[in-house]
Amino acid sequence: MLNAKSWVTLIIQTGSLETEKVSKALKLDPDYFQNPELQEDGTIEESGIWQINSLLDPEESLENHLWSILKRLVQSRNEVKNLIQPPVKAVFYCSTEFVNQDISDIKLSSRLLLLIGGLGIDLEINYLENDEINQE
Repeated sequence: MLNAKSWVTLIIQTGSLETEKVSKALKLDPDYFQNPELQEDGTIEESGIWQINSLLDPEESLENHLWSILKRLVQSRNEVKNLIQPPVKAVFYCSTEFVNQDISDIKLSSRLLLLIGGLGIDLEINYLENDEINQE
């Protein structure tokens, strides 16, 4: 029986983010990017975004989604660590929908959490109950 569906994306962003430089430094093309948008006076209207998504099926565990993205970054982990310095921010945005109301916990291994933290990446988990999905 399916207990949860999960989706994960990694977003690197800052006001002055140059997405081409990020791709070159990480030796990886993003699944989505947006260059910063400037107002007429030169101030930043929208931050630049460099994003990669988990390519796994939603039925895979949250941990497997996170590992799948980390495996894409393995060749450039030192560059990731160097890139993610203020004001650059990196966040794993995770969504988990629990299909079975009797199961509502998320477990992540200490090894995974240590690696994510060591890279300087934040982790944000959005928990959705199946009822919330059906109401939308």
